[in-house]
Amino acid sequence: MRFVTLPENPHRTLEALAIYRYLTSQQISDLGLATTPTVVRDHILKSHLKKGRSPLVKSKDFGLWPGYGKLPHIHYMTPEGANYLADYSGVDVDEIRYPKGGVQYRADFFHRLSTIDCHIALRKWAAANDLKVNFSHLYFDKTGSQRGSGPKQVSDARLDLGNGGFIVPDIVTCFNREDYILPLVLEVHRHPDTKEIAQQLQRNATAIYAGAMAAKYDLPINNLVLSVHEKPEVMKRVMTLLMQIPNFENYIDGFLFNTVEQVKTDITQGWAYANMKPTLIFAGQ
Repeated sequence: MRFVTLPENPHRTLEALAIYRYLTSQQISDLGLATTPTVVRDHILKSHLKKGRSPLVKSKDFGLWPGYGKLPHIHYMTPEGANYLADYSGVDVDEIRYPKGGVQYRADFFHRLSTIDCHIALRKWAAANDLKVNFSHLYFDKTGSQRGSGPKQVSDARLDLGNGGFIVPDIVTCFNREDYILPLVLEVHRHPDTKEIAQQLQRNATAIYAGAMAAKYDLPINNLVLSVHEKPEVMKRVMTLLMQIPNFENYIDGFLFNTVEQVKTDITQGWAYANMKPTLIFAGQ
């Protein structure tokens, strides 16, 4: 059996790709696996993970984006990388999640990047507070087949509402410590359509009412919804609109609002309910 153990940080980078699926060099650096993105590129990737004819990691170059410039390369695990982790961990390779089709999401680039940034921030916060990760399911992870007569492909993050209805949040995750449990749904909003965002969050309220996440994962409590926005001004307009919707006040404690930049900088700060009242729910768990 071919097996050569990687140095610590390249190995941990491969483990990180199994969790987050897609990472930029900056995100790998933010995870504490290298001092700078340059070290990621030259040491972790070029010298180890992308070395040889059967690399453990490949990278996707999206080129230029109008009005933005050069997009960062996206790094992802290959089948060889999955085999390495399976060999190292002594598990079946089917237990290692990686993008089997490579990277095919240019239109979704910025939304996915921000979703992964928030996922990183949540897991770092959990680790800092001695919380275990029960599970994390991402909207772009799918089970089933797009073709053939087998089970239809559905997102792992799908929550069924009954009567055929469902939602697909960006992330569904759950943290716990002894008798404390925190189930979360994360929605990342990039576009300025306040009405559409409000409708999306209303569907999340329906999911809470139906106990959709609690039922799917056999949890004793319903989830909170984290509504995280690229644009602070859009977030405030959405919060104002939600407070004008009849009966939304019944769900006000279940929805927390913040910006992507604040979550990336310090996830413990900046959270508020739809009525603009601040909350310190992520501070000092």
